[in-house]
Amino acid sequence: MTIDTKVTPSEDHCSKPLIVIACTTIIGHTLPLLPHATALTKQGFDVSFIGGQEFKALVRKTGATFYPIKNLYSPESLDYVKTIPDRIARTVWSLKTYFVDMTASRMKSLQAVLETLREKHPNREVILIQELGYMGTWPFLLGAPLPRGYERFPKTLTFS
Repeated sequence: MTIDTKVTPSEDHCSKPLIVIACTTIIGHTLPLLPHATALTKQGFDVSFIGGQEFKALVRKTGATFYPIKNLYSPESLDYVKTIPDRIARTVWSLKTYFVDMTASRMKSLQAVLETLREKHPNREVILIQELGYMGTWPFLLGAPLPRGYERFPKTLTFS
């Protein structure tokens, strides 16, 4: 007696985890993740990509669903950082301003996407791929209340 273990494409597609890629709105942080989004969608994964509005067309070319986040980097702050003469002080100011200070906003964006996906797909596993600078996962990983519909935070891979 043989058992047919062949899975139809639609069954296979629904059994795969949902992938969420979360990335800051800086070109050098976003572009390296686009090939990963393309490869995953070509393998039949549903990929959601959280990123800057300026990358919408590039993200959609990967086959991923695009979720925009605000670009919180003001022209004034980008000009100001150039005026800090001390390299260490400039680095500290940049890390605080461009990453740490973005945490709450990025967390809220991630929470909204995760809750939307859970509502649409209550039984699908979610795997999160974050770019190191995204920052929105850190509060959850450090004990913040989970997004609605989650008993545990999604498995998370961090690319840098």
